[in-house]
Amino acid sequence: MTTDHNAGTVNPQETDTPLPARLLALALEFTALQDDLYHLHAKKLYAPDIAAAFATRAAALTWYIQDVHNSIRHAGLFGSPVVLDVRCRLTLLASQAATATEYLRTAETVLQFLPPEETAEASRDPDHARDVLRRAGHHIHNAGQVTQLGAADSVRAAADLAGELRAQGRGGTVQPMSPAQYAALHGIACGYVTVNALGEEVASIRRERLSMSTVRSLEARGWVSREALVRNPGSRAARLYLTDTGRVALASRLDRVPTAKRPAVPAGRHRLGTSLTRSASGPLGTTGGGWHR
Repeated sequence: MTTDHNAGTVNPQETDTPLPARLLALALEFTALQDDLYHLHAKKLYAPDIAAAFATRAAALTWYIQDVHNSIRHAGLFGSPVVLDVRCRLTLLASQAATATEYLRTAETVLQFLPPEETAEASRDPDHARDVLRRAGHHIHNAGQVTQLGAADSVRAAADLAGELRAQGRGGTVQPMSPAQYAALHGIACGYVTVNALGEEVASIRRERLSMSTVRSLEARGWVSREALVRNPGSRAARLYLTDTGRVALASRLDRVPTAKRPAVPAGRHRLGTSLTRSASGPLGTTGGGWHR
């Protein structure tokens, strides 16, 4: 899928992209659609051609999901319960995107009853104009509602598929990253991470603070990019997105969370631990408590 999500198009030529990374690209598109629908609804930028453009984007999501679904079917994977769950999840996502398309097509039809130069404030029939805009807004709002969880569900499907690929001996090279980097990448993939540059830069995953040093380390590796958050024009807030390489990196780690490295144990303490281990099998039957667990 193209990373130019404002274009609302998808690229079918992704045969070299790991399947979990393709699902992460799908998550990006759901996040971008959510942001743009929110902006459209909040600013009431209602017009038939705009609603039609959004309907085209939602329909493209449906097609892309079906393409990934078919790729999984023909990937030569054993039909395990996990694989079946992933395919079912994709079917649900395709249904949500198709339903959003229907809502947006309906909004387009409704808006055709209102001349483009008319608004509720400047109309020969203000009551009619308000009713048209209200009905169109209702359908646009519903389109956003049915796709609200699309990004998070796509990431869940990607994680399940990545784990199953490894279980079936199909895992690729694992990218090294810290637990903090993994958590940040996962949150970004779900569409949860924003950066606000009012004064000092502050990043957050929903309501939790995210270290800006972690964000910058991901940007330095070319795994993350920023884009102005359209729902807050002029606010200097930005949404974080995974780049192509960032999606491949996260896909290699999904369902395999990195653990923090423990500091090396000093030699003297190691010898003490060995002594305690030996004493655990002594005649008193002591177990050494939790020291060696």
